[in-house]
Amino acid sequence: MSDTLENMPNAEQEAAKAAKLQKAREMIASVKSKIRVTKVVATRSVKGPAGDAFVGYSAEWDSCQDDGAQGLDSDPVGTPVQAMTLQEAKVAACLMGLQADVSAYRNAMCSGAVGVDAGKERIQGVKANYAKMIQEILDEV
Repeated sequence: MSDTLENMPNAEQEAAKAAKLQKAREMIASVKSKIRVTKVVATRSVKGPAGDAFVGYSAEWDSCQDDGAQGLDSDPVGTPVQAMTLQEAKVAACLMGLQADVSAYRNAMCSGAVGVDAGKERIQGVKANYAKMIQEILDEV
């Protein structure tokens, strides 16, 4: 008969749970270390009393393909060499998000959906928030 967690003594149950948790952590670390990103997309809309402003950006990393990693050069293991690491992709997402946010507010100011002073204030706040977030990403181990 196979032992299940319920049939094991508490110490064995805790050891089994710890082993499963460690295995999960190792799997997550392995997957994260192998993720390669080739495209980042950011869209934003700003709603105001005079209407909405919408902007969207799409950026591909050092390539011109639009079908996943097909057509990318790869290393001997098959990893696309023109792809971003997960940390690089996080920074790229912040940079694209920053541009989308700033552009959306600028468009909203131009259309009158948001007042110029309020829009400029929001843009300053957005830039500060992204700078902080990028630094946090770069500080990750």
